[in-house]
Amino acid sequence: MYRIVLITIAIMICVSSASAFGDETKGLGFEGIYQDRATLETGKIPPASNPPTPTLKGDRDQFLWEDFESTTFPPTDWDTVNTNPGYGWFLGTYSGGGTQAALVTWDQEDPVELQDEWLITPELDVSGASSQLRVEFYMLQGYDYPHDFKVYVTLDDGTNWTEVFDSYGTGYPEFEWYFVSVPLDTWAGSSDPMRIGFQYYGTDADIFGLDNIEVTDDDLATGRCCVYTDPLDPDCYDGITQADCSDLGGTWSEGLDCTSNPCPLPGEQLEPSDDMYTDPDEGSGHSHPIEETQLWTADFDGAGHHERIMIKWDLSSITEESADSAFINIYRYFRCPGDYYTNCDLFTITEDWDEDTWNEYNHISHSTTAFMTYNFGPALDWYRIDISDVVNDWLAGATDNYGIVIQAQYGQKWSKFYSKEGTYAPYLEIYGISGENQCPVLDSIENYEVKTNILLEFTVTASDPDLTNPNLFCEGLPEGASFVDQEDGTGIFEWTPSDEQAGYHDLLFYADDGELADSQQVSIRAYRCGNADNLGGIDIDDVVYLIQYLFAGGPAPDPLDSGDVDCSSITDIDDVVYLITYLFQGGYAPCDPDNDGTPDC
Repeated sequence: MYRIVLITIAIMICVSSASAFGDETKGLGFEGIYQDRATLETGKIPPASNPPTPTLKGDRDQFLWEDFESTTFPPTDWDTVNTNPGYGWFLGTYSGGGTQAALVTWDQEDPVELQDEWLITPELDVSGASSQLRVEFYMLQGYDYPHDFKVYVTLDDGTNWTEVFDSYGTGYPEFEWYFVSVPLDTWAGSSDPMRIGFQYYGTDADIFGLDNIEVTDDDLATGRCCVYTDPLDPDCYDGITQADCSDLGGTWSEGLDCTSNPCPLPGEQLEPSDDMYTDPDEGSGHSHPIEETQLWTADFDGAGHHERIMIKWDLSSITEESADSAFINIYRYFRCPGDYYTNCDLFTITEDWDEDTWNEYNHISHSTTAFMTYNFGPALDWYRIDISDVVNDWLAGATDNYGIVIQAQYGQKWSKFYSKEGTYAPYLEIYGISGENQCPVLDSIENYEVKTNILLEFTVTASDPDLTNPNLFCEGLPEGASFVDQEDGTGIFEWTPSDEQAGYHDLLFYADDGELADSQQVSIRAYRCGNADNLGGIDIDDVVYLIQYLFAGGPAPDPLDSGDVDCSSITDIDDVVYLITYLFQGGYAPCDPDNDGTPDC
C-alpha cells in the first residue's frame, strides 16, 4: 500500500487548507446538472473532420507506452489507489484513439464527496534518457468544475511526489480528448527508477479519461495542423508540434504539410438553401423581424419562448442516388445561463416553404412523429447529427424534401445556433454520393528484426482522405504468422518464428478502399540466438567467431545481441563459456539461462 493513502486522508479531512502536495485545495461549493454514463455514450459527437489522433508507436524510443487496449486493468505493473469504491479508475470505452481508455467518473451516490483517485505507472528506467524526456497523453475532462487533474513524479515509490502538471484553470474543452505533453527533463538520467502518478481530485467533473500514455525522449516531431474553426475552410499550419497544434484546437498529422497534403474536408458539404426560426410570441426577449444570422429553439412557458428551427437543403443534383451516411453540422453559440442542455425533437417538414416568404410568426406543419430526439449540451460547439435515413428517403422520393424542424421539448430553455448567414454556417455532410475517390494512405512501417521463438507483434495503421476505414491485408505471411484487420484503420501482425525460419522474409501490406490501394513492402529478419556468424546452425564456428570478435578485433555478431546467449545484455567471455558448455557438455540452450524451455531474451 502506498503512502499516498495517508496523504489522501489528510486532504479529505482538511479540505479548506493547503494540500499535502503544496497546492491550495479548491472550494467545493457548486450547483449543476449531472450527466449519466448512458448520455455520455450517445451524446455530442465531435465533427468527423476533427477526430482525436493517437500518438504513434513503434518507431519511437519509448520508456513507456500504454493504450489500455488489453483486457487487464490496471495494466501489468500499474497500480491504482481509489478512495471511492466503485468510482475509481476503470477500463472504459470513451476512447481517444482505439476502443478503450482509463476512465474515472463522479460519485453519483455522494456527488459532494471529495474524490482522490490515482493511477500509477510501473517503475521506469530513465537513466539513459536525454533532456527531451517527457510524458505525453490524451486527457478528456467532463465539466470544467469543480475538479482537478494532476500529474506527479516519484523516485522513491510514493514517499515523495513532485507535481509536474495541473489542469485546473487551463480552459480545456469539455467532453473532448486533448493532447498534453509534459517535460520531465529534471529526471532524465536519474539512477533511481521513476514512477508517474495521475491524480483525479475533486467532485463532479462527471468523467475524466486518459489514453495513449507515452514516455519518450525522441526529438519532437512536427507536421501539419488543421484547425476546423470553420469546417468548410480549415486553417492549416506547417512544421508544428502536436502539443502546439492541440493548443490551437487542431488535428495533427506527423510529417505532412499543407501544400502536398491540404487539410481534408469532411465529406460532400451542402449549406442550407433556406434556414430560419419561427417565433409566435411578442414582448421582451423576442426579435421581430427575426435575427437573420441566428436560429433559436425553446419551449418554455415561464419566459414565453416557443421558437422552432427550420432548415432545408437543395438535393436536386443528387436525386435517385443513395448516401452511405449524412450528418447535420450546426454550431451552438448560446445556452440559457444555468441550463446547459436543450432536449429537442426533430421532425420532417410536410409543406413547401422558403425563408423569404414564410411568415415568421407561424410554425410550419411537420410529421406527427419525431424521427429522432437530440440533447444539445453542455458545450458551446459544433454538433453533428446523423440523419442518414431521412436524407435517403428524400433522395429516393419516398418523402418530399421540405427540410426538418428542430423543436425544443416542452419546458426546455433556449439554445441559439448560427444560420447560414451567421459566423459558422450549418451544413449537411454527405458520404458516398459524389466526388473523386481518393487513395488510402498506409502509415510508414519499419523493418523488423526478431529472435526465433520470440513473439513479434506490431500494429499497421492507415487512413483514407475520404474519411472511411480502408481494408487492410498482407501478402507473403510466413507460416505461423497472422495479420488481423481491426476494421478501424489498424491491423495487428503477430509471428513467433521457429529456428527453421531464421532469415529474411519480405511482406507486402495493403490498404484498400475497394477501388484504390496503397502498399508497402516490409522486411522481417528472424535470427537465432547464439548463431553469431549468421551461418547455418549453432556450432563451434560461432564460438570461434565470438572469440575473434572479443579478443582479435574480428567483426561483431550481426545483430550484436545474437551473441548475448546468457541474457546478460552484453556480449563477453561468459557467452563463449556458455556456448561451449551448451555444445559439448549438455548445457542450457542459448537465451534460456533458466532452462524452462522459453527464451528469456
